[in-house]
Amino acid sequence: MPPTLYLRGTQDPFVRPDLARALWRAAPAPKAARWYASGHALPGAAGDDVQAWLARHVGTAAPPALPGRAADY
Repeated sequence: MPPTLYLRGTQDPFVRPDLARALWRAAPAPKAARWYASGHALPGAAGDDVQAWLARHVGTAAPPALPGRAADY
């Protein structure tokens, strides 16, 4: 089975924490989790994490590393 990447906002008002934990426990290994201090809408860093995960596990191109602060773009 291919690995699973689980993303969650820890302040999500729509997905109760107990249900999020149950989903995580039910997912078969191998699995990885990225939890963000956000609501249901995940921060931009989640997209970078997904792209990097796909590059490692699926073989897609990794995102370019941009210098400086994201706010500068």
